[in-house]
Amino acid sequence: MSKPLILLLASLLLTGFLLNAQEDKQPAPQEAAKPAEAATKPPARKLPGNAQFKKLLDELTPRSVVLEIDGQTATWRELYPHIQKYVDDLHTGRRRGRQNAVELIQATLQQLVARRMFAMEAQRLGLLPNEDEIKELEAEIADNLKASKDKKTKTLAQYKASLEMADPNLLNVSYEDILNIMYLNKKLFADVKITDKELDFYIRYKKAVQRGISGINIQRLEAMKTLAKDPKLQTEAGFKELAKEYSEGVEADWGGEIDYDFTREDLAEVNEVKEFNWKVGEVTPVLETTSAFRIMRILRAIPPKTPGEPEKYRVAQILCGKVGDFEDLDDREGIRARLTPEKQKAKIDEYTYQLSQQFNVKTPLFPDGLWQKPQPPQLPVPPAQKKAQPEQEGQKQESLPK
Repeated sequence: MSKPLILLLASLLLTGFLLNAQEDKQPAPQEAAKPAEAATKPPARKLPGNAQFKKLLDELTPRSVVLEIDGQTATWRELYPHIQKYVDDLHTGRRRGRQNAVELIQATLQQLVARRMFAMEAQRLGLLPNEDEIKELEAEIADNLKASKDKKTKTLAQYKASLEMADPNLLNVSYEDILNIMYLNKKLFADVKITDKELDFYIRYKKAVQRGISGINIQRLEAMKTLAKDPKLQTEAGFKELAKEYSEGVEADWGGEIDYDFTREDLAEVNEVKEFNWKVGEVTPVLETTSAFRIMRILRAIPPKTPGEPEKYRVAQILCGKVGDFEDLDDREGIRARLTPEKQKAKIDEYTYQLSQQFNVKTPLFPDGLWQKPQPPQLPVPPAQKKAQPEQEGQKQESLPK
């Protein structure tokens, strides 16, 4: 199986281990979205609001059926351990990155259901690995475990034991199921590649986009330089005010403060500079990276917790993302390697949706459907040709200085 496809399958196969480790990881500074890269998509199915969802959960009993797959059912008691921390988030209001608790519950349930459907489909098709193929699959699982953030399941033996400890029900899969799922994906998706025709079309399109937006980033840089002269930046309250008004980062609503403690080496790497020597209370000039412009304020120092540990810093930023992604379009094989996992994931998503219809997946938690039908991939529209779209509710307006 190709390495990109193995990585794509990791979250599907190791749900409950890799997923939890990734969700609890401290967030790094977020880059702004790239308008020229955003594919044209239909409006997503509206999810229940937090209050509505809490009311729905409050009405459940341990024996309430919350999922049905091909006539088999799972109860609230069986689902709850998989989503407990997100249910807690509903009551505390905590957000984990860009997704709220309802979205994370939906994503977790999708992964659990996808595992079960793929295992059922492998049995139905009779696509089961032989002894030699099992050894190859086990080697791939072992490599994924070593690369994971989960410290409790670093070896294949630990992973097997963790699966054996789980209660046998619709939401938990066996080790044999895991092998069958991997083998099914290998047979169905490993040969999905980016063709030369697709690659040529992509490169022609990207060159046209780059020509069309070459002047936009210059305008954004000049706007940030103008903002950098505002005397309000020199006070913490003033910086917070301007960050709320102008920053495109997800932390803008909190005055630009990033929920992470950085070493100076971290900050140098983030900002693509050799050294980051600004002191507490100081404000940087406009710092340019390959993907964004930012102004940072060093808020406070965080003392080391253990001897020998480097001092860390809490910072705030005003972020202005660059438009477009000026990748090296002469590196054909590099582009092919990057696009191949995206194409494979699109095929897997399409197949997963088809299985959800085949196995008649139902859940009262998401009565409009656990999945939205995948749309055919569409190339983004260059900014010069894009028509003005009405602003969606809750979307942050761009408000850079003129």
